[in-house]
Amino acid sequence: MARANAAHAEQLLASLRKTPLSTRQLANGFAQYQRASRPVRERLVESPQLLLEAVAARQEEKVAERLREGPEGEGLADLRLLEAVGARLKRRLSALSLPLTALSPAVTAVVASLQPALESLQRHLTRVCPHDIPRDSGVDILVMTNNLSSYPI
Repeated sequence: MARANAAHAEQLLASLRKTPLSTRQLANGFAQYQRASRPVRERLVESPQLLLEAVAARQEEKVAERLREGPEGEGLADLRLLEAVGARLKRRLSALSLPLTALSPAVTAVVASLQPALESLQRHLTRVCPHDIPRDSGVDILVMTNNLSSYPI
């Protein structure tokens, strides 16, 4: 920070003299600083403890929400995350403008290990929700597996 913005570094040091932070809190604050807009950065160096308390409060709200939603909410969140990752992976693999044979060995190795995991998940989903899953609902794991199997391994 001192090289990027000396004034902010000085202001942060002055704030830390009044209210010291742990190394972990300081690292978290710096991560927030790097992602923040200019006005938020100003507030962060003026009162780092206040911003970190706001971040902690937001995290506590997320935990409370997860508790309220229970295991069903956690399962739903995981399914939505899997759907988003699957869609992003399809876009990224489709965006490769090189021959499929030019994929790195690391990528082909992961694809090889992912296929059985996706097939197992598809079987489990079918067993748990045999008639509740409409065919057009988001990412179809079996279709994703079949698409991945077209990659040479």
